[in-house]
Amino acid sequence: KIRENVRQLNLSGPEQTALASDLATIEIQLNSGKPKSTIIRECWISARTVLEGIVGSLIATGLALEIGKHLGH
Repeated sequence: KIRENVRQLNLSGPEQTALASDLATIEIQLNSGKPKSTIIRECWISARTVLEGIVGSLIATGLALEIGKHLGH
């Protein structure tokens, strides 16, 4: 969902880079033979922080809530 909506989020350069890096790391971990849950969790937390920083974006708010569900928050 995040990748589908990232263009609509109007992220700054640093925010876009951070989010892209977090998502890429998550994908790499999920596709590895031994995914490290701590790395995946930290990347989700980082991605959620970026999304929460986008004030007034309903899309970002919804995505951040979805991430929170996966983190148990």
